[in-house]
Amino acid sequence: VASVFSFGYQATKGLLPYFVAEHLQQDLSDNSTQQSSAGIGVQWLPIPHIEFQAEYKKQTNKSAQVSQSDSGWILFHFYL
Repeated sequence: VASVFSFGYQATKGLLPYFVAEHLQQDLSDNSTQQSSAGIGVQWLPIPHIEFQAEYKKQTNKSAQVSQSDSGWILFHFYL
């Protein structure tokens, strides 16, 4: 079972901050396979055909030896 919830608000034209929460459980009969994360992100569309996006999440993985971790990424997208 996997689920993703994202909630955002257009603060101003082209600027979209958001919250994201994810949950994954590969085997429903085994709680040690649970993975979950929660974080924040921002998407900025300064002009047509250019996009910047960044996201940061805190992750919990019950099946890993180190159960807490951080995850982040940055995206630049130019399209025609």
